[in-house]
Amino acid sequence: MNDTTWLKGKHTIKFGANLRFTRVPTYTTRTPIVSLGEPSWVNAVGRSYTPAAVAAPCQPVHNSLPCERMELGRRVDHDAGILSESSGNYNYDRDGNPLASGEPAVRRWGMDEYEFYVQDSWQVFENLTVTGGLRYSLASPPWEVNGLQVAPTQSLGERFLLRQEMMAKGIPDNTLPLVQFELAGPENGKTGFYEWDTNNLARGSPRPDSDR
Repeated sequence: MNDTTWLKGKHTIKFGANLRFTRVPTYTTRTPIVSLGEPSWVNAVGRSYTPAAVAAPCQPVHNSLPCERMELGRRVDHDAGILSESSGNYNYDRDGNPLASGEPAVRRWGMDEYEFYVQDSWQVFENLTVTGGLRYSLASPPWEVNGLQVAPTQSLGERFLLRQEMMAKGIPDNTLPLVQFELAGPENGKTGFYEWDTNNLARGSPRPDSDR
């Protein structure tokens, strides 16, 4: 930040600038998760994969073994330590390659802000001072400085408008293609989270100040 005051005759001129360069490091770790889960999901235990299979444990359902054998299968699965469920969470690099298990995805978010102003206080008479000025502010959209940033290929606003039009025509939204993402942000030569807003000029209205 830099502010300067210049006194010239009956004028008090002030001008300055305020520059802010923000960088915020973050990281995310993802590791595979393995659990015993629900033993009845294991093949040949006796439960089917139909929605009715979520019924009470001892209630036989379609293609199920009798309740007693089903419960026996559950206990054997637990005692044998069979892993009936596993899920994986993985980080990826900029090229889409999965990182090693537990290796963090390191990101660094940036945002630059620029402000400039000039102001003049003119003492017209001993009891009258007129003050006016201009200020301009410009803030960049946040971005990931390493290029680890994605955005949908179609803006969500456009997609919502399209769904509204389809609703009016009676077209179901399940006919829409899936939402896809691609690399985004200035580090990838593309638009960031939103466009720059360059219309940030503020004007100070002249006002009389009585000197008392």
